[in-house]
Amino acid sequence: MWLKILTLLSLFCWWPIVGLAQLPKDPLAQETLRGLPGLWLIVEKIDAAVERDGLTTDLVRTTTETRLRTAGIHLLSKDEVTMTQGRPAIQILVQTARADSLYAYCVEVSVWQEMVPIHRQTSMPVWVRSWVTENVDGIKSHKNIHVLKTTVENLVDEFIRAYVAVNPM
Repeated sequence: MWLKILTLLSLFCWWPIVGLAQLPKDPLAQETLRGLPGLWLIVEKIDAAVERDGLTTDLVRTTTETRLRTAGIHLLSKDEVTMTQGRPAIQILVQTARADSLYAYCVEVSVWQEMVPIHRQTSMPVWVRSWVTENVDGIKSHKNIHVLKTTVENLVDEFIRAYVAVNPM
């Protein structure tokens, strides 16, 4: 069973290593947050089994919205984000795999922005992940899946600290 969980965990959490060059403590990644007037919040749909066990997409959305607003970070509406340079968005992604009564999980908080590559002759923007933090080492009983909310909160707080460091309130 443990081998099954570790295999599942590695498949959906460890293979997207592409973003590791953009770790949140990297000053260049943090610098991409400077001057952002706000962010559009995207919370990816959480697996139905996880929602039945107590961690819902709406709960993650409400918790994230509250933390960001309390920190003074403006949440852009869908209309506002289309009019904002770079169309900045913060994405909350909770991925899980269940084996018997245990969940392996990966929680990621990332900022995405449109950027125009300077070395190309086109002005077509590319959607890039400019800042990311994640927790990939979790295994929880299905009865304790609600503790994933704390993981989401901790990662959102890490984003807030990075944002405020370059955008003093």
